[in-house]
Amino acid sequence: MGRVLKWLIRHHWSLSFLFAILTIIAFYFTVLLYKNLRTGIEELLPKTARSVVDLDKVTQRLESSSNLAILITSEHVMASKRFVMDLAQKLHELKNEGSISRVEYRIDRELEFFNRRRALFVDLEDLKQVRNYIQDRVAYEEALRNPLTIFEEVEIPEPRLDIGGIEGKYSAQASMFTRFPDGFYASPDQKMRVLLVHIAGRASGISNALKLRASIDEVILRLNPTLYAPDLKIHFTGDAQNLIEENNSLLHDLQLSAVLVPVLVLLAMIIYFRDWLTTLALVLSLVMGTAVALGLSYFLIGYLNANSAFLGSIVIGNGINFGIMVLARYLEERRRQIPHDTAITTACTKTWLATLIASLAAGLAYASLIATQFRGFRQFGTIGLIGMICCWISAYTVLPVLLTLAERFRPFAQHKVRNSSETFSKTNAWVVSRYSVLLLSFSSLLVVGAVLSVTQFQDNLFETDTTQLRDKTSLESGSGYYSRYLDEIFQRYISPVVILPSSIRNAEAISRKLKAEQKKDGPNGDFAGIYSLGDLVPRQQRAKIQVLREIRSALIPALQAQLNPRDRRLARSFLQKENFTPFTAADLPESIRARFREINGTTGKLVLVEPRVEREISRSGAYQTRFISKVRQITDSVEPGAPVVGQLPLTVDMQQSIRRDGPRATLVAAGAVTILVLILFRDVRTSGFVLLSLLLGMSWLAGSLFQWVIKINFLNFIAIPITFGIGVDYAINTLQRYRLEGPGSIMKALRTTGGAVALESLTTIIGYGSLLIAGNQGFVSFGKIAIIGEITCLFAALLTVPALIYLLDLHRRQTVQKLPIQEQERRKAA
Repeated sequence: MGRVLKWLIRHHWSLSFLFAILTIIAFYFTVLLYKNLRTGIEELLPKTARSVVDLDKVTQRLESSSNLAILITSEHVMASKRFVMDLAQKLHELKNEGSISRVEYRIDRELEFFNRRRALFVDLEDLKQVRNYIQDRVAYEEALRNPLTIFEEVEIPEPRLDIGGIEGKYSAQASMFTRFPDGFYASPDQKMRVLLVHIAGRASGISNALKLRASIDEVILRLNPTLYAPDLKIHFTGDAQNLIEENNSLLHDLQLSAVLVPVLVLLAMIIYFRDWLTTLALVLSLVMGTAVALGLSYFLIGYLNANSAFLGSIVIGNGINFGIMVLARYLEERRRQIPHDTAITTACTKTWLATLIASLAAGLAYASLIATQFRGFRQFGTIGLIGMICCWISAYTVLPVLLTLAERFRPFAQHKVRNSSETFSKTNAWVVSRYSVLLLSFSSLLVVGAVLSVTQFQDNLFETDTTQLRDKTSLESGSGYYSRYLDEIFQRYISPVVILPSSIRNAEAISRKLKAEQKKDGPNGDFAGIYSLGDLVPRQQRAKIQVLREIRSALIPALQAQLNPRDRRLARSFLQKENFTPFTAADLPESIRARFREINGTTGKLVLVEPRVEREISRSGAYQTRFISKVRQITDSVEPGAPVVGQLPLTVDMQQSIRRDGPRATLVAAGAVTILVLILFRDVRTSGFVLLSLLLGMSWLAGSLFQWVIKINFLNFIAIPITFGIGVDYAINTLQRYRLEGPGSIMKALRTTGGAVALESLTTIIGYGSLLIAGNQGFVSFGKIAIIGEITCLFAALLTVPALIYLLDLHRRQTVQKLPIQEQERRKAA
């Protein structure tokens, strides 16, 4: 390393220029990487996950798989109705642009179609009962009016039929459609109306969603809603709006983090080192290492997903640790009046092993995520590993060059670098020496508390409520907030799970089996509704028409007048002319057929399955898993591998992937860090103390998660395995200095490295802290877990383990002092 450092120092001018050019190029590709931000859930799952495979298949076959709901509110119900009709007309004109598949806002025409044919939807047996009843009723009325019967004292039994039960049976089936006032999608008081715009293309395509929203905004602006009613308000919700709001929130958080993290890190180091020039050198070396890592990631991966979006801030917070140790040791040597070249050499040669171990530990912790199948973890791990390697290399190549450049610009002898770390370091050492027993007792109590928290935890540790991973603003005043009004208006899912088998026969078979399961489960079962195109075309039409003809023959006008009002109303509905003409799916209204049409024009293969809409049920992870499991099992029993798509299959697959890959990544990270420490230190005592520090920090972290019920999700889980790598850094640097200084030197190690180690943790906390201001609650929980892990590992590395070492060294010295003089001298020599 000495020769390399001499070469770097000798060619610092040309290398500075080269590093600057390389950084600019890396920044260009970093920008390209962040421009290709993909926030869809399917980007996190393995490409082989069934929900992802199914989504790809369905996207190629269906015209639309997502929607944007426009919510219109006004006290002037007729004005809002006119606005909805005008808006729908304008949006129909946008279909040619390719961003809209279809528009829905009313169902009156469809209801009229079915009402005129309602008799054909009555079961044949029920229809025969009605026929028999009417025939018996006609005979009964004739008998009552027969003069011969009047004088016979014979009581004629009156025919009876539960007409109300039959009407109720079929009215309940149609209630979800007949509840809309005037057939328009609206609340009962009509003060809130809904217009559904079905987006063309992939459900998670942000470009399509943004294009659609821009087009709609332009149309609404031209219509000028206030001309219809001064209080007319428009809100957006639905799949597309959820995607837009989550994407915008993520971009806003990234922009804020990109400014806040570097500024706070720079400020912390200037306050600590009290020298802006050397601090600037450290920051610039970090910037280059981070930029190169992200630039390389563009070529290796090409895009960022929801998991890896904040990695830039995290790499900055983690990657600066190596440079901090180099700069701290460099300034320590310079304050001792050591020449620049020698100080650089000493700083690098004395710290490289500890920082290399720390870098590899962090890198292996990131790499443990690569061992999973979850793409969100794999991408995070790949970029994190590259980041740790690049930042370590930068600390030992770019930083020496920039420090040399700073020395040429302003020689050390011409200014005095004040060291603010001494106060913290001396305080740290004093606390350990003064309260070592108390620290160990307190740490032991924390371990006991952590064990109790883990063993007594009764809840589910994994987060299943997807609203806890949503943007906070969206839930309070955006799409997440207004989605509840959709539930109130429709009282069902407007984006059901879609099953798309290869044939109509299979679709009908799947539908029958699902309905059988629904019937077996009862009214409180898992399925709220099951629909296919075949359900809209009644079976046994010709047999039913024959029965209807018999009813018509029996019900001559004169006899109709003699029926009671309820029976007369039923009879007239059965006698409408449309009931006597059979129809097929091709005769259904276009608006209905469009919902079941594939891109190639075929219809009839879709089966729609609606989960229960109650929020306390629909957000339950157990219910979601059970629902999708049933749907897939029944589907596969008819056609193995038939696509089952929707938000729920993606969510369930993601939860199962985390449960499967999470423990694996954690064990790999723990094992890799342990093996690395044992191999590189090759000192059982030092390695033992390092691993003890890590074990304490991680046990306290686990106890905190269980005690404060911070549930694990696909975003925050990453903090656990990488804490193994980042958290061990502090113990490594502290104990490496103790190892170099020799037994009995733990106080000196704390006084010389304690401040730098604390600064390492502070910069890492700043990187994680940027997540606490994120709108997405999943990222906030990530920041909480990571910061708790930082604090627990730092406490163990700077207080608990040093206190233990201090007491052991003290006991060793006291034991040696009791030995004979010759034995004491022999042990000292050894």
